[in-house]
Amino acid sequence: MSRYQLEYLLTAEREILKAEDDLYAYSPPAADKFEVAIARQEAFLTDNPFMYPVYEERPYFRHMGLPYGYLCFYHVDEEAGLITVYRVLHSMRDIPSIL
Repeated sequence: MSRYQLEYLLTAEREILKAEDDLYAYSPPAADKFEVAIARQEAFLTDNPFMYPVYEERPYFRHMGLPYGYLCFYHVDEEAGLITVYRVLHSMRDIPSIL
C-alpha cells in the first residue's frame, strides 16, 4: 500500500491531455510512450515522493522529467500524506514565470 495519495490540479490534467494530443499529432507511438510514463510516475511517486529534486527557482516544488522534454512539478504535504501535481510543462517554456 502506498504511503502517499496523489492528486492532479485541473491545470496539470489539461496540460497532460494537451501534451498527449500534440505528441499524437507528431507520432502516435510517442503519445503512447508519454501516457505510459505518466502512469509509471503515479505508481512511483506515491512510494518515493522525495526521490526527485527540489526546483531551485521555486523550492515549494519538486520536479521530475518525463519523455520528450516535459517536466512534472509537484508538492509533497507530509502531514496530509498527499502529493499534488501542479503543472506538467515542456522544458522549453519559461517555467519560473509560469510557476
